[in-house]
Amino acid sequence: MEILNKLKEHQSSRNVSVDKYLMKKYPNGQWFISEKNELIYNIVISGMNVQYKWKVTGEEIEAVSGRAVELTPDLHNETRHIE
Repeated sequence: MEILNKLKEHQSSRNVSVDKYLMKKYPNGQWFISEKNELIYNIVISGMNVQYKWKVTGEEIEAVSGRAVELTPDLHNETRHIE
């Protein structure tokens, strides 16, 4: 749960914390931790699930969904190997 709080308090690209931004934009959304060790903010819009996803590896958090990358681009692993 400590890692979830770390993400919630992280400064987003919207100049507020991740949690503050998501709670204001989607007040009916819910945070949960998946069995795959992902931090997910889930919103139901018109009967469909919309998710912001981050993956936890050790003490590191990485944005893995497009929405999460847009909100926290500094948490996205942009390393690409081109040969």
